[in-house]
Amino acid sequence: MQSELEAVELLTNRLTSTPRQSLKESRALREKHRKRIFDAMTNDGKTYGEAIGGLEFLGKQDTPAYLKSIQNDLGRQVEICNEVLDQYFQMGEPMYPGYFFRVAVILRKHKAFEHEKEFIRAYALHSYGADNTTEKKMSARADKLGVAPVNPPQFLKAGSAI
Repeated sequence: MQSELEAVELLTNRLTSTPRQSLKESRALREKHRKRIFDAMTNDGKTYGEAIGGLEFLGKQDTPAYLKSIQNDLGRQVEICNEVLDQYFQMGEPMYPGYFFRVAVILRKHKAFEHEKEFIRAYALHSYGADNTTEKKMSARADKLGVAPVNPPQFLKAGSAI
């Protein structure tokens, strides 16, 4: 568990030390890579995960079973979060909050409360506060822990597109 907590600390530091992308920057990066990703999926038969160069399990038939098999594997969840961040910073792909939420849940199960608190604070620095169930759960968890991000981001108005 110690090495997994160290991996969480590294991920937390990465989130804390990396500047947040603006929506404009994310859109520009997505546009830059959209055709390449689409072509790889349609012409080469790659899954979405294979086409973006990470998260290879996405789009495969056994994805739900795979995700269930790793739902309490903190090390693998941290690896996935790092892959998600790579895609976010390199290609403007949205940061799906479910992977980050799983890390928080696992930390809570292991009573690593300080790690959970700092991790959620760091995640919030990059969250756009999307109006979806998982983001609401993360916000509720942050409120429960009394977590407020340092330099909180400007959240989007309801109904705004990311």
